[in-house]
Amino acid sequence: MRIVFLFALCAAVLTAFADDTVLPANPLADAQARSLLESLDLSRPGLAPVAAALKRGDAAAARKAAASYFRKKAASQPLPVFRGSCRQADDVLAGRVTVVRIPHVFPGGVIDWRFNPTRAPGRDLDPEWQWQLNRMGFWPALGRAYRKTKDEKYARAFVSQLRNWARTWPRPESSGNTIDSGWRTIECGLRLSRSWPETFADMVRSPNITDDDILLYLFASREQMRHLLKYCRRGNWLTMEMNGLYRFAVESPEFPECAAARKFAVDRLFADLQEQFLPDGAQYELSPGYQVVALSNSLQLLQRAEKAGFGAEIPKGYREILRRGHAYLVRIMTPNRNVPKVNDSWEVRMVPYFKGLGGLFDGDPLVSWVRRGAPEGPGEAPAFRSCFLPWGGFVIFRENWKKDAHYLLFDVGPLGRAHVHQDKLNLILYGFGEELLFDDGGGNYDQSRYRQYAISALDHSVISVDGAPQKRRNRPENQVAKKPAEAHFSTSAEADYAEGVYNGPFGNKTPAAHTRQVWYIRPDLFLVCDRMNAKDGKSHRYQARWQVDTLLMRDEAPGLPGVLRSVREKKKADLVIAPLFTEGVKIRWSSDEKTPEMRGLYVGRTPRPYRPAVTVTHEFAGTGEQLLLTLLCPVRSGSAPVLRSVERTGPRSAKAVLTDGRVLSVTVPPTGRPVWEMTRGEALGDL
Repeated sequence: MRIVFLFALCAAVLTAFADDTVLPANPLADAQARSLLESLDLSRPGLAPVAAALKRGDAAAARKAAASYFRKKAASQPLPVFRGSCRQADDVLAGRVTVVRIPHVFPGGVIDWRFNPTRAPGRDLDPEWQWQLNRMGFWPALGRAYRKTKDEKYARAFVSQLRNWARTWPRPESSGNTIDSGWRTIECGLRLSRSWPETFADMVRSPNITDDDILLYLFASREQMRHLLKYCRRGNWLTMEMNGLYRFAVESPEFPECAAARKFAVDRLFADLQEQFLPDGAQYELSPGYQVVALSNSLQLLQRAEKAGFGAEIPKGYREILRRGHAYLVRIMTPNRNVPKVNDSWEVRMVPYFKGLGGLFDGDPLVSWVRRGAPEGPGEAPAFRSCFLPWGGFVIFRENWKKDAHYLLFDVGPLGRAHVHQDKLNLILYGFGEELLFDDGGGNYDQSRYRQYAISALDHSVISVDGAPQKRRNRPENQVAKKPAEAHFSTSAEADYAEGVYNGPFGNKTPAAHTRQVWYIRPDLFLVCDRMNAKDGKSHRYQARWQVDTLLMRDEAPGLPGVLRSVREKKKADLVIAPLFTEGVKIRWSSDEKTPEMRGLYVGRTPRPYRPAVTVTHEFAGTGEQLLLTLLCPVRSGSAPVLRSVERTGPRSAKAVLTDGRVLSVTVPPTGRPVWEMTRGEALGDL
């Protein structure tokens, strides 16, 4: 019995010793602790012991009293029961983290906040890895695991990482918005809005969180608030910065400076939102993913204000900007209830996101419809279908609001203020609810050739001239619309029409202008007329690219050379690409091609830089005006051919005969929109 007791005692001593050696020393200096305590409003209830201790010069007692106050305050907040897995937290204990989709293992489980694995030889540098490591996106997993298990190993990991971070990254003298910085302002905002306060609320109950750890947490948080007051930026960054600043200011009224900080956050953000959100609801970066970032952070600030009793401090017009921005997202929403990946963007599932809005914007029928799950029943979907958003510069052709609908986005607007792609007149096409002509969103923010390809016109469904892609200068006059886009749009029950012009440089020259005219002939035909007009009287070589989310193309039917159909295994839809003027047009398709130039790559936000896709090219040349007339038709995968024949009937006219009996006749006049006529004949059946 005595042996068992001694063994247990030794084990306890060894465990305690191991705990002490695992935790680095707390880096909070005495002077920092004293300045923190002296900056408190010591007249507040509960802080009298701190005031008394400071008055008698007892620094240790003052620190203990302050820590006790903040510990009790944080521990008094109820936390929901967590029943999920602790796997991510256990990975963090072992040093296994995944940042920007790139995994890494830190030896001994010790996070090195300055480390970036993409700096290794042979890799493409991605500064976002080190920046986003410092967002501590994995900290809440530690907090949830501690809440569930009360296992002190999670609290010790949090304390160790907090202390090491504070030692690694004292507040800089500059903005910190540089490579290899832990103080980029966007990270400060994100830490203060989520990862830090959420984790601290879970961990504050742990005996491993010492009094000095509580003061260190408060000191480092306040330093970040002060940093944001001095160095905040604009756009979607500002929404994250002010959301974080506001949360700390609202939740820390013990610091008198927080009242002014709270007002600063609201005033600064509201002023910027009035500039960020254009009259049609588009956020000026024209990146739907970042529009969601800007809206969600601005909404969180509003919700925090109302919960804390500060709703009256939110300016009139703030809510209306957010309502308009959310309604815009509904207007551009793809059939599969995501946002289109225009500019730097990614998939955002609209229904779950809108359900999280609460009832703030239920007065808007578009917003409330998506909040209800975007039902497809009679009379429930929005009354309109196609629309033109002239400030963002997007035309949306929509068959209906069902999940299996046809849909086309036509970009006729400016570059956007940030996260821009060279893609004016680009097309994104969905058929039967699936993306067929794609925009991949630009991939990861690394320095690879894939990233450069993804943001260029070469990775979009547009036209290049003499091998040079369009390249608008990233200047203010090209970034944000000062007036509605100069484009034509009309919609009717039978067909929709839109037209846009690119008159900018191709490479470093401006040899030609590109006019793209698009008809949506309901329910399933998209007619694209590309007019290339040389400006210098010379002959030029033009190349239209069509970016198709497939691995293989084949001929649509015997006797239709150049009419291609995608082959998409285990998918619902294919795409038929039919050039109606084929004389002098060279047609080819490529997949996973990297030399002499890239084609057929889908550059996504994945650990791999890309996945194979297909680029179909139509190449033609000549002087003066050159025409390319293309019919795009979504079809059911594996279905019989939809085109029977394609015939050029004149210098500016053509005819396409469909197997269901429809005959489409098209004439392109020298000026104005293409003229088409649909007649009916006998269905020709399967070929």
